[in-house]
Parts: sequence; C-alpha cells; structure tokens
Amino acid sequence: MEIAVGGRMVDSVTGELSDVFETEELVTREQVFQALTINGAWQFGLEMERGSIMVGKWADFVLTDQDVFQCPVTDIHKTKVVSTWVEGEKVYQAMK
Repeated sequence: MEIAVGGRMVDSVTGELSDVFETEELVTREQVFQALTINGAWQFGLEMERGSIMVGKWADFVLTDQDVFQCPVTDIHKTKVVSTWVEGEKVYQAMK
C-alpha cells in the first residue's frame, strides 16, 4: 500500500527511500484497499462470498495495530498484523 500511495520504497537493508513510481502513477489508499479486497475476490469470482464485510459473507479480515488510512504514508510499512480471521475464525494472534 505504501509503495502504491507514496511512490517510494524502503530498502530493507539500508532503510533508505527510493522512488519507484511517478506522481501520475500513484493511487489512493482506498483504491489499493479495494484492489486487495473486493477486486481480488472479483478476480476469482468470489465477490458474492468474500472481499467485503456484509451479512452473509465469509468473515475474512485482519486487525492491525494502526489505521493505514490515517497514519503518515511513510509509516504504512510499519503496520503490524494483530490477528487474522478466516471464515469467522481467528487463525492467527500476534504475541504480546
């Protein structure tokens, strides 16, 4: 999400930022979120069952330690998954 929104990538070794996209290639956080959720489900023909939170759909989602829609773009990569839920069941819980 951070790369698509901010156009920069953090080097995992040096921690330095490098530009990977031009400004006109960037998308919004909402566009990235849709690409990763409902649009991903649509690609597999599963949009009626997955990809959004609605009554009657499978409850597949993750809880994170920060709001990726509100934090600074340059901090999105610092987001940690707190728990993962698949079909309404918790399948992962981060250690405290």
